[in-house]
Amino acid sequence: MSAFIVFSDFVKNIFLQSSLGIPENKFKIKVNSVPDLYFEKQVKRGDHFVFIGRLSTEKGIDVMLEAFAETNLELYIYGYGPLERKVKGYGERCPNIHFQGALPHDQISDVLKHCSALVFPSIWFEGMPLTLLEAFSTGTPVIVSNIGVMPTMVLDQFNGIHFEAGNKVDLIEKLKYWNELPTAEKEEYCERSRFKYEKRYTTGANLMTLKSIYLDVQSKAEKV
Repeated sequence: MSAFIVFSDFVKNIFLQSSLGIPENKFKIKVNSVPDLYFEKQVKRGDHFVFIGRLSTEKGIDVMLEAFAETNLELYIYGYGPLERKVKGYGERCPNIHFQGALPHDQISDVLKHCSALVFPSIWFEGMPLTLLEAFSTGTPVIVSNIGVMPTMVLDQFNGIHFEAGNKVDLIEKLKYWNELPTAEKEEYCERSRFKYEKRYTTGANLMTLKSIYLDVQSKAEKV
């Protein structure tokens, strides 16, 4: 008896639609987890947005840059990659876009806790981005493209906002919508983001799920 562990229902369905012929009951879902970066309600958040990740086309960097270039909303970009020169160019032309370079891992918590929201504009199918889980852990809402697994991690108008992947106009609309929300409503998003982490993405929950999968496989193997 064996099992195939995948991150999400989305990934499972991709395999089910493939020519591999793996039975559905063979799949087990175990989400990723991250250590607790802690949610501090007393920390005052700024009005700026942040992006943390690889600076490459599939990450939606182009649409993000184009969108922010047409607003006066502040964006701080952390990362490196093949589009680094382009990001720097936008930063030189647009006073609201700030390229910060690579972000040391021990500073991620502080950056997330002080921003208004994380922007995650990916235009390809992600696995289960740890950056989103780190955002949830710090109670940080996410403005996310509605593609692949992301809409199941970030629930629209619950712990973040969806926009159409690759659509600059829609991203601008959703950024402005978020920016104009009352502070109290934004704080509710923050609390729900933290709730999402505590419910599903802690290391303890991850371990319990993994142990459950192993025990289930072992039990079925012993009956064969």
